[in-house]
Amino acid sequence: MTYSCKDYNLAAYLIVSGCSMTGFTRVDNLTIFEFAQSDRIADLVSQYYSLKATVNPLTFGNALRSIRTIIHSEKSKNHANNYVQQSGQGS
Repeated sequence: MTYSCKDYNLAAYLIVSGCSMTGFTRVDNLTIFEFAQSDRIADLVSQYYSLKATVNPLTFGNALRSIRTIIHSEKSKNHANNYVQQSGQGS
């Protein structure tokens, strides 16, 4: 089972927080990011939308750049783990 989202800022936050992105799918001009389902994802998503999420800003910036690369890549319709793995965890 996977958790999917189309919000690239949320996707970057989940990556920085240690969630495993399993792939993504493009539908027309929309990119849907897929993550391995875990008990922690619901808590992280809740923190993100309630403005209580905190992460290292440099690590988040790196994750955002990786996500943007995925969005703008034209190689194929579905990729897995085609991003820079983040070494920092959320604080």
